[in-house]
Amino acid sequence: MSSTGPKQAIYASLAEVAQALGHPHRLELLEHLAQGVRSVEDLAARAHLSFANTSRHLQ
Repeated sequence: MSSTGPKQAIYASLAEVAQALGHPHRLELLEHLAQGVRSVEDLAARAHLSFANTSRHLQ
């Protein structure tokens, strides 16, 4: 089987999602966003992070 088969594409996609969520701050931000629309300033305050750090995690 080729290394670029359907399973490998799925694995690559899952790895990308896991990497995106692989930091505790990102998971916390996601939890806050799941509760409703929030500004970066609000998310930063809720997560006790700087505006710049919060913005970076959201990119």
